[in-house]
Amino acid sequence: MGDRLKEAGYINLSLHYLAQVIVSLNKRLNGEMVHVPYRNSMMTMVLRDSLGGNCKTKMIATMNPAPDEVCNMTQVYPLHRREPFDVQICQERGTNQE
Repeated sequence: MGDRLKEAGYINLSLHYLAQVIVSLNKRLNGEMVHVPYRNSMMTMVLRDSLGGNCKTKMIATMNPAPDEVCNMTQVYPLHRREPFDVQICQERGTNQE
C-alpha cells in the first residue's frame, strides 16, 4: 500500500472514532447511560475536555453545495443528515436516497 492510502485510512479511522464519541455524548445528553470511547484514538483523547467538558466547541465542515454532491453525501453519511433535503433532486439525478 502507498503511504497516502495508509494515511487516508488512519484519518478515516480517527474520524470514525470521533463520530462514535459524538454519538455517545449525544446519547448521554438525552439521559442514556453509555460509555464514551475517548481512548479509541489519540485525537479523541486530545479533544476529550473540549468535547465532554465545560468548553463550548464549534465544528466546521466544508461541503460542496452542488445537488449531485448533496445526494452523494447523504448516502455516504446517513447519520449526519439532520436537515431536510430535496429528495426529488436526488431521484432526478438517478441516485436512490431512501
